[in-house]
Amino acid sequence: MSKWATQFRDSRWQQKRLEIMERDKWTCKSCGASGEGVTLNVHHAYYESGKAPWEYPNQTLVTWCEYCHTRRHAMTKRMQEELIRYPLAVAKGALLMAINYDEVLKCVDECDGNMPGGHVIAA
Repeated sequence: MSKWATQFRDSRWQQKRLEIMERDKWTCKSCGASGEGVTLNVHHAYYESGKAPWEYPNQTLVTWCEYCHTRRHAMTKRMQEELIRYPLAVAKGALLMAINYDEVLKCVDECDGNMPGGHVIAA
């Protein structure tokens, strides 16, 4: 088991996790799922090298159901794979213009280089 995975068993993370789920009223903030049979996860908006899971500010943590959490991580990975084809400045611009991951992925799939807001990615 990795050091990172081991840290998720730490009582400090377990306490932080419960605080976030309580704050979010035990509801997925992405799809609204809650109740019996719904597995909830606490998602980190970003990661920093050397930082333990419980050391992040509460505003950077959000409760998502297992489905939404898995889906968002898959979308993030795909977005990174797609944007790596473009120069760094263009990739950063695409991320900053995006309202959400779905818009970026839809654009990458369907827009032929035309980004949201009328911006165009030059080849």
